[in-house]
Amino acid sequence: MVEMNDEKVRDIVVKTVDETLQKMGLNPIEIYEAQKDFMYLREQRKLHDKISFRVRFVIIGFVVTGALALLILGVKTALGLK
Repeated sequence: MVEMNDEKVRDIVVKTVDETLQKMGLNPIEIYEAQKDFMYLREQRKLHDKISFRVRFVIIGFVVTGALALLILGVKTALGLK
């Protein structure tokens, strides 16, 4: 069995993490830039979620308003009101 001291284990871990980051397309030297990029992407995703919720709310409002208008016009026509 091969014995490893803490330094060898640390070197293996550092090398593995660096290789993994490089495979993910990240520069291990500029990891803080990647963190900033991820924070920016998170902010954009949250903003997109807020906007899409509001757009859905507006669309539903238009549909409900249109349905109510059609209902009122139908009732007026049925009753012969102007």
